[in-house]
Parts: sequence; C-alpha cells; structure tokens
Amino acid sequence: MDGIKSIRLQPIYNLHNAQLYGYEVLSEISPATDNEQWFHQQSANYLLTLHQWQIQQLKALSIKGKLFLNLPFAALQLPAIEKLLVEETRDTIIELQDPETLLTMNAVQIMKFRQQLAKLSIAGFTLWLDDYRPEYCAILNLLNWQFGGIKIERQVFQMQRNSPNMLSDLVSHARRYGKKILIEGIETEEDLFTVLQSSARPGTGFFVVRITYPC
Repeated sequence: MDGIKSIRLQPIYNLHNAQLYGYEVLSEISPATDNEQWFHQQSANYLLTLHQWQIQQLKALSIKGKLFLNLPFAALQLPAIEKLLVEETRDTIIELQDPETLLTMNAVQIMKFRQQLAKLSIAGFTLWLDDYRPEYCAILNLLNWQFGGIKIERQVFQMQRNSPNMLSDLVSHARRYGKKILIEGIETEEDLFTVLQSSARPGTGFFVVRITYPC
C-alpha cells in the first residue's frame, strides 16, 4: 500500500478483569512523516482503500477479540458506503476518526450524516466515536445518535487523571452518546486506580500493557 509500511496492533484490555478486549489497528508510515498531517492530506477514497487494505491484512492473522479500525468522517459520507464495507467482519468496530469535523457541519449536513450512520447500523456495523472531548456535546446532542461506544481522548483523560470524581462525571456525560466508554493513555498505577473508580471498562496505555504482560 503506497505510503504505508505495515499495520500495528495496539492491545485494549478490560480493566476490571485484565482480559484482552481487542486491538486498535494502526497504520505504520515513515517515522519522518507527521501522521496526523499525512492522514488529513489524503482523499476520502484513498482512506477507504486503506481501510479495506487493513481488513485484508488482518485476514491473514489469527486474532481473537474486537478489531478497532479508524475511518474518517469524509469516507463515511461516500455514497453507498454501507456497500463498500461489505467485507467487514462482525468483530470489527469502525471508529469515527476525526470528530472535530462535526463542529464544521451545519444542521442539514448533520441530518445527512445521521442518515449515513443509520444505513451502516442497519447493515450490521458497529460504530464508535474516537477522541471524545466535552466540547463536542452540543453538536452530538444535535446529531442525536447512540454510538456503540465512545473513546475518551488521551489528553482529556490526563487532564482529569488526578481527580476521580471529575473523571467519573466525564465518563457519565460521554455515556449519553455511547453504551461503552474506553479510556486511552493509562500510563501509571495512579492512572489505573483513577480509571477503575469510574464506570469505564476497556482501556489502553503503556501501564495497562506492562501489568498484563510483565517482564
């Protein structure tokens, strides 16, 4: 795949029983390349092709658990997207990669996007919102959609890492938009303790991997 070296699997665990929950599927590009900038420069059709390529790579692997694959809003708005994604497996979760795009949409665009989400849901796909931030609440209220899950953005979590009560409030607010809450960026024992006091279940981060697979 042009511009892509390989895929990388980042493990996600159920924090309350240390069982593997699944993997986030990431694309490896050149270390000299700014990942975020590179992805923003690609067309919706290219990113859809990349998504399909990732699926093909995963078919060659024996993997248990759910697979989280990113897909940007632009690709999800392509015509007949639910048919273009027919090769998805039932254990695959589509993460809406760039939720800040919602802030640029007007009411008509939001309504059309909701229709796209409905088509995908009816076709059997599970949709999560990636990188949730509290400032998205107003536009998510307008969207009026219940996602399969919400991933709280790493920096947002780390702003609340020393306040279990504030994190619990954040998780409760995020749950208005998705059934399950996943927290990214758990890097210390104190982080894990704070998260365990909330109702979030899946999580990922350097500390989670280290305690699950100790040296």
